[in-house]
Amino acid sequence: MALTLVSDPERPLPGHRVKLTFTATVGNYVKVTCTDAPADSKQRLNLTKLGATRIPIVEGDVGKPLDFTPEKPGAYLFTVQEITKGASEYGGGYATDPNANQSEVLVGEEPFTLRVGSRLTMPMGAGPDKATLSLFAWDDTVRQTSEAVHGEATPRIIVAGSSDKAKSSALSTSVLLKLLALVDQQATTLVGGIATAISDLIFQFDAHLIHAGHAASDGDNNIDATYVQPTTPEGIKKSVAEIVRRFTQHIENDNGSGTASAGYHAPGGNKRGDWSAKLISTGTGTLTEALITFADCWRCYEAHRISTDVHGSADTTNDAATLPPLLDLHATYLGGLAPLTPAVPSTANSAVITPVSAAGMREG
Repeated sequence: MALTLVSDPERPLPGHRVKLTFTATVGNYVKVTCTDAPADSKQRLNLTKLGATRIPIVEGDVGKPLDFTPEKPGAYLFTVQEITKGASEYGGGYATDPNANQSEVLVGEEPFTLRVGSRLTMPMGAGPDKATLSLFAWDDTVRQTSEAVHGEATPRIIVAGSSDKAKSSALSTSVLLKLLALVDQQATTLVGGIATAISDLIFQFDAHLIHAGHAASDGDNNIDATYVQPTTPEGIKKSVAEIVRRFTQHIENDNGSGTASAGYHAPGGNKRGDWSAKLISTGTGTLTEALITFADCWRCYEAHRISTDVHGSADTTNDAATLPPLLDLHATYLGGLAPLTPAVPSTANSAVITPVSAAGMREG
């Protein structure tokens, strides 16, 4: 026997009907049973209630679509019986004779898994310029969805009710490209090795503090090795909070006694704070806030180290490793919020963007 399954849509969602079409090399009929299902789904509850190893789901002719509506995201495990129905040439001899029913010959059975997608959301931005990232994943991979098939085109940044500056950043070409880069990414790649990325930024920042481009070497803001390789949510929050503290002090010429208490950045003999590298996001109260803030730390550090506005020469040595795709998106979105005159989306009126961004005006 050899059964094959085609689902329509290929990637179903909870609460949406999916058509299951089986093809077979021998049989002409299938019976679909469920052997396991996501927690709290009707199928999982029935399996538990009945103490059964399988429960019937749907049955019908090979080649004809069979309707099934999954309730929950996750994996539905099916065992499908391939049957040859009506193989006997003659039926029963009288109206109620059970032999009058079509005969059923079991050809065999095969396991199948139907993956039902999960919708994932994550806040973006900081302060009044927040938005929401929305995407869908099947199994361990992010997939693109469409309005026509899934009811929502994703990945996307939802900016309804957000500030005009947030809308401008979300529509920028650079952010849209980073959104597309999330498609077909596996979860392990999407988030990447956070502990490794944090450790790398700490190492590069500490090395930058003594780069020759400084007017005075910064021996005050080294980040202690204690904060390297945070492998728990609490560790990540602690490490990012320390990066925020030390980086902020460094760009503000602060040795711990307050802004301008040191002279690390003094091109031409004049002290200068690197306000263009000032962090937008500084929150570390939750893991999500800490990750967004870390992406902002990376963005600001990468801009700061090569700035010749505050250094005698650019630091082209101590560059931080590339961020994983999800954090790269956050960094790019935050970068669109930072300047007084951000990039103008092709669909926006250019005369509106500067007053909105630089003066806090609102359109409408």
